[in-house]
Amino acid sequence: MFHNLALSLISLTPLAAQVTGRLTGRVVDTSGAAIPGVEVKLALAGQLRPILTAVTTSDGLFSIAGIRPEIYGVMVEAAGFRKETVRSVKIDPASEAALPPIKLEVGAVTETVEVGASTQRVQTANAEISTTVTNEQLSKLPTLDRSPLALVRTQAGVTNGRGNTVINGQWTSFTNVTIDGINVQDNFLRDNALDFWPNLLLLDQVSEFTVATSNASSAFGFGSS
Repeated sequence: MFHNLALSLISLTPLAAQVTGRLTGRVVDTSGAAIPGVEVKLALAGQLRPILTAVTTSDGLFSIAGIRPEIYGVMVEAAGFRKETVRSVKIDPASEAALPPIKLEVGAVTETVEVGASTQRVQTANAEISTTVTNEQLSKLPTLDRSPLALVRTQAGVTNGRGNTVINGQWTSFTNVTIDGINVQDNFLRDNALDFWPNLLLLDQVSEFTVATSNASSAFGFGSS
């Protein structure tokens, strides 16, 4: 079974404790005015059947929560406007993907405008400082013992010096490590919280991992990183 390691590891299979993502955005016309009552549909990449939907508010805003980490397409439809489709929208675990304003052009709904989502998005939802490493990157990074914990040290602010691995100089007991949203640390002895966990997980079982080094979301539970 594959997991997403997020100093917090998230499974690709449906689990009750799975940490999901959130998608937000705004729908406007070509003049920048908000369009209320627009139907926003979320579908898996390459698919047309939506799995989640939302309707824009009076301010043209929409929000879709509880999204499994994956690549999606966003379809936006409104009477009197061309249908807009945003491709390659990536949802990361326990984080919010904020799309830039989606502009609808006047026309028939049978006409479709397709755009590709930017691979680089500015995080405006919170002050969290985090980095997500994908499965492709994981397979290319050298590791001595095939443990995903070793990859934590590739991130800025993480060091092991001559002792235990620490983040931003904090005590190791201040760090929270989860798999699929469940804490997997040795909660009796926390002196080596970033170098050992009782439930051994190998690198090949990890889909992606995220390291939040500052202002971590409360979705990760306790811990300052």
